[in-house]
Amino acid sequence: MTEVFSTIIPVFAIVLLGWQARKRGFMPPDFLGPANRLVYYLSITVMRENLRTILTAVLIKLIILPGAGLLLYRFFQLSAADCVPGLILLAAPTATVTYVMSKEMQGDADFAVAAISASTLFSAVTYLFWLMVGVRYLY
Repeated sequence: MTEVFSTIIPVFAIVLLGWQARKRGFMPPDFLGPANRLVYYLSITVMRENLRTILTAVLIKLIILPGAGLLLYRFFQLSAADCVPGLILLAAPTATVTYVMSKEMQGDADFAVAAISASTLFSAVTYLFWLMVGVRYLY
């Protein structure tokens, strides 16, 4: 249980901190749009350079992992209530902590940003797909 809280609390703390910064005027209301566009603009150049590798990473993360999880859930005949949260996490886009880890481990941080951006963009479609498949095969 402490692992759950140690994972969830920082996320809510960041959201609360951003909300407070915006509420107190540290971030103007029109800041979010340009900031998001800047992140995607910077990652598009890296995506072009490493397109095959990034698409492979996105395919593994958003298609193969949830599919393997669904097959394992069915094989072990787990209840739908136990499977749906796992399927949602398996179908989630690459976490932003990937960037932090790649930076700290002297990895390719630009590639991490591109992989995060690409998986976030593609997850809009794959999330719906896996939720529909999950509801059909688990219930």
